[in-house]
Amino acid sequence: MTDASQSQPKPPRGKYAGIMALTTALAVAVTGGVALLMGAGGNIALLACAAVAIGSFATFIPAIFSIERHSWGLAVLAASMLRTMLILAIVLFIDKTRTLGDARLVDRQLDVDF
Repeated sequence: MTDASQSQPKPPRGKYAGIMALTTALAVAVTGGVALLMGAGGNIALLACAAVAIGSFATFIPAIFSIERHSWGLAVLAASMLRTMLILAIVLFIDKTRTLGDARLVDRQLDVDF
């Protein structure tokens, strides 16, 4: 007689971490490219990339911790939501403060008509 938990395969933590690392690198590159194409200065593009990179650390939580197979999907979903919230919080902080130490983050105001 075998235990049911021993017969189930473990979640693919290594494969998940590898795919998320590639996806994060792509997201950082696209973020920088879009920021530059929209006319942001180098500092702003770098901050946008940093926000995505820092927030994306939450993506790796399911790969770091030992999570049972039956909770794997929920852990990935929770990590994704946490990543989104972290990135939004970082960007909101940057937007509200507009400074980093003594340096100004905003090179110029962008006039956009909608």
